[in-house]
Amino acid sequence: MRLAILAFLTCLAALVYSSGNPTHFSMDWYDEAWAKVDSLDQEGLPKSALEVVEDIYARAQTDSNDPHLIKSLLYRSRYRLVLEEEVSDKVFADLNDNLDGLSGPSQAVLHSIIGQLYWQYFEQNRYRFYNRTAGGAVDEASIETWDLRKIVATALGHYRASLADPATLKEIDVDAYLPIVSLQKDSRTDRPTLYDFLAHRALDVLQNGESALTSPVDPFRLVAERDLAPAAEYLNAELATSDSLSLQAEVLRIYQSLLALHSNDRQPDAFVHADLRRLAYVRSQLSTDHARELYLSALDSLAARHRDFPVYAEIRHAFAAVLVEKGRSYDPLGSDSNKWQLKEATLVCDEAIELHPGSRGSQRCASLQTELRQKRLNVQMQAVVLPGQSTFARIEYQNLSLAHVKVVRISRDEAREWAYSSSRQIAALTETIIKRESVYEDELMLPDDGDMQLHSTLFEIPALAMGPYALLVGSSASYSVDRDVRFSGTMTASFLSYIERREPDGGNRLYTLNRESGHPIEGVSVVGYRREGGNPEPAPDQTDRSDSNGMVRFGSLARNYNNLELTHRDDWLFSGSGLYSNRRNPGNNQYPETRFFTDRAIYRPGQTIHFKGILLQRDRDEYSIRARAKTTVAFYDVNGREIGSQELTSNDYGTVAGQFVAPRGVLTGRMTIRDSHGSTVVSVEEYKRPRFEVQFDPVTEAVALGDSIRIRGSAKSLAGAAIGYATVQFSVTRSTYFPWWGYRSWRPWPRSSNAEIAYGTVQTDADGTFAFSFVAAEDESLEASHRPTYNYSVVADVTDISGETRGASTSISAARESVFLTLNVPDRVDADHEIELSVGANNVNGQPLPFEGEVRVTRLEKPGLLIPSTLAAVDTLVISRDAFKQVAPHEAYLREGDPATWKRGKVVLRRDISGDGTATLTTERRVKWKPGYYEVKFAATNEAGESIESVRYTTVFSSRDDDAPGQTLDWFAMLTPTVEPGERARYLIGSTEKNVRVLVELEHDGKIINSEWIRLSREQKERSFAVVEEYRGNVALHFTFAWKNHVFRRTETVNVPWTNKQLSMTWETFRSKLYPGQDETWRLKISGPKGEAVAAEMVATLYD
Repeated sequence: MRLAILAFLTCLAALVYSSGNPTHFSMDWYDEAWAKVDSLDQEGLPKSALEVVEDIYARAQTDSNDPHLIKSLLYRSRYRLVLEEEVSDKVFADLNDNLDGLSGPSQAVLHSIIGQLYWQYFEQNRYRFYNRTAGGAVDEASIETWDLRKIVATALGHYRASLADPATLKEIDVDAYLPIVSLQKDSRTDRPTLYDFLAHRALDVLQNGESALTSPVDPFRLVAERDLAPAAEYLNAELATSDSLSLQAEVLRIYQSLLALHSNDRQPDAFVHADLRRLAYVRSQLSTDHARELYLSALDSLAARHRDFPVYAEIRHAFAAVLVEKGRSYDPLGSDSNKWQLKEATLVCDEAIELHPGSRGSQRCASLQTELRQKRLNVQMQAVVLPGQSTFARIEYQNLSLAHVKVVRISRDEAREWAYSSSRQIAALTETIIKRESVYEDELMLPDDGDMQLHSTLFEIPALAMGPYALLVGSSASYSVDRDVRFSGTMTASFLSYIERREPDGGNRLYTLNRESGHPIEGVSVVGYRREGGNPEPAPDQTDRSDSNGMVRFGSLARNYNNLELTHRDDWLFSGSGLYSNRRNPGNNQYPETRFFTDRAIYRPGQTIHFKGILLQRDRDEYSIRARAKTTVAFYDVNGREIGSQELTSNDYGTVAGQFVAPRGVLTGRMTIRDSHGSTVVSVEEYKRPRFEVQFDPVTEAVALGDSIRIRGSAKSLAGAAIGYATVQFSVTRSTYFPWWGYRSWRPWPRSSNAEIAYGTVQTDADGTFAFSFVAAEDESLEASHRPTYNYSVVADVTDISGETRGASTSISAARESVFLTLNVPDRVDADHEIELSVGANNVNGQPLPFEGEVRVTRLEKPGLLIPSTLAAVDTLVISRDAFKQVAPHEAYLREGDPATWKRGKVVLRRDISGDGTATLTTERRVKWKPGYYEVKFAATNEAGESIESVRYTTVFSSRDDDAPGQTLDWFAMLTPTVEPGERARYLIGSTEKNVRVLVELEHDGKIINSEWIRLSREQKERSFAVVEEYRGNVALHFTFAWKNHVFRRTETVNVPWTNKQLSMTWETFRSKLYPGQDETWRLKISGPKGEAVAAEMVATLYD
């Protein structure tokens, strides 16, 4: 903390201008004295510098020279912090003691400085204040004992005192205090008086603080309609609040006073800048669409009043900036909402520049236009392509209608150099490559409708021979880095690929594969490159060749390999990604842990804290108890000071127990119980037992959007007595969610922010009941087709006459639809077993409804084999489907991968179904459904007679069939998801393509236990493996293969539960009827997984 204050005072002192006040004082003496202080400071002689500062302080007191007196106070504080220990409280006291000796305006300046110093102290120690609670012992002279409320109130008090005499401060030109203030550019027009200067200093701090540091009974709230109103209305706004520590209220009052001060100025600069800052602040605190629209409306009103003044351009710049913000939210893959906002912003700036050229606002507008009109270009491409086959690359562009493409052959050395070069080095390499003859050049016509937004599309790269290449894309054929935007990158045409598996000992296992077929390649030379010392270029280190399974194993690496180089005959590949050591230090695998339990979570000072700890030894994921082990358990207060400690020895169950007494007369808050291997936290507070509780009545009537919803509740004591005439603070916040459409990879979710739509204060009646209403308003920016559902979160805080506050919350939902259907279907179903489908109907609040509907299952015809693209989706595709399929025959064109677009085939099941809330439909065993893809639809009608439905998609397979279902490259189904030791885990694996090679690996506890290659050729195979006792805690199956320049990875978990460690606990009670009044006896019976008795120790807490 001492260093934090010192750093702040150093910066503050640096802002102090050393020239004297141009009054009757002898300034030559002050100038010479301050020059001597600076000289001694530069020489590192703080003690000598302090002596000179003391002389200046004494002289300034004699001369009544306030500016130099304040300056000497700051320097004195700074040097004392360097030279003395435990001096922070003295520094604060010294500054406060000197307030009375200053004139009114100078007092205001020093109050502002002290307020900032207190706030800086809070900022640097916020974690301590948040762990302290009010009510502990507070020493007014020691800031280290203050709680959050005290430090905030003190800082606010000084800021308020700095602005307490506005009439005087408003008459003083800020130039009069140049010796102790530092003015920024344009400050004399924006902040012409000393009051302006001090007010904006306070705003600089208070605006950036937390909006709610404390939790008062009646907190101040920002109101969008009031606080974002045009200035003329805002000046008359009522800002009264009982929340004396509200930073928001303080900020808004300051803005009111600033606007009132300058409301009649001939030159509106100070008025407009204060109002712009006010509006920006409120809008930053209310981040809703409604607040944004009110903000724009207020800017329009402000602009209309000041159209003839240069400051008009600044108002329009603020307006344009919001349009840009809206434009940035445009999603080209979604709707056209906000598509043209960037264009609109440039038009707003055009008008401002034309009206007031050369003004500060027009300069900002011009800068914004330059940013919006900037050309942007980026390319996403595959780093490795198949030789002799064309491919796609994805171009992302902005403000471009034409791009030039050039592919140049490069050497292997250049490809290596590119892989480890910096962006500056790559730019230099690009300059040399541009001049070379290309193997391919073309012009791309880019769709551009002038919306100035970022768009994307695909372009084709033709077939290339084996080897490395550079791809250049630019806004002109010169590819000039100075005049154009450009992209440059490398790609390699190669059949080589590899997959990697890290091993626990730090080694790496590689499998070299044919990139097109996925088959292992024997005899591939693999070289690991690593950087030596400070050399930026990696050098070859370890070399090996792949075996008949394509495997190369790099042993435990001493260092990471930055790159890998693969060579096989004429084929070559240099990988930009390398191998990284995954070594585990055996010494770190085993370490002790202590886990603590306490009888409660919160205690009053003076209460006994009972704790129990279990001492464990951890070996990776295995735990054992540490019996008869010694440990020291200590108790620490909120400041980390030790209160007490105990030397304990664990029993045969590895546990220790003890107690501490929560301390009295110290700061309350979060305290810690700790030994050297673990800890727990408890709260020590001067709390009260709750006297009453708050409950909401359920909303039973139907809720529709736009309705006025009546909320009722009650406050009653724990004994059942009514809490009458208590204050009820309530708020209602709206959030939005959207129904799950089953398959929506192509369709982005719309955006909708949370919004507080109602708040207020009511009072409980004599019987403790209360009620209030709100309108279930919807977000008008959302389209009905998105089917939004709104959740209204209602919170009520009730405060009784003693000041105790208790709260409750509830939520209510509303939507355009009155009935929501549910349909649960497994992703994969086995036609050889019964298929169970569950359906249901609920209202918007989740309450079950009776229904009558139909379940229909329809076979789908998938349009060929579809694999995911390695490129991100694009919003503009100018390539026809036929042309697309010639380059990427197995990738989806537009929405081709969406099952909703697939052709419908035979309806295999149609059945009426009804129920009260839920119902289950079960098919007969071994349904005659061909393996493949199916749509399951549950349809019904709502109260309005409108048709509603819920749709899911599933894959049907037969475990007895030899063919994989549908058209899929990587089919997998776990037949036994949970297995016990001694049983076999069974799974299906298959593919509808020819000659696919799959690497199957079995992993347990981070180790590959078994690996094998499986050959699949338009078939489905059942595989299994034996599960042994060591597999408890689950095992994983990894499936990896390469095909057509794609790598596919899948991991499935096989559950092997710890059933051998399950404990069964049952309560048994006994009370003899032969002896009236005898106590009831409770016993807890603990048994093992087979019902056998076990020895155990437990921790239990009894609640009343």
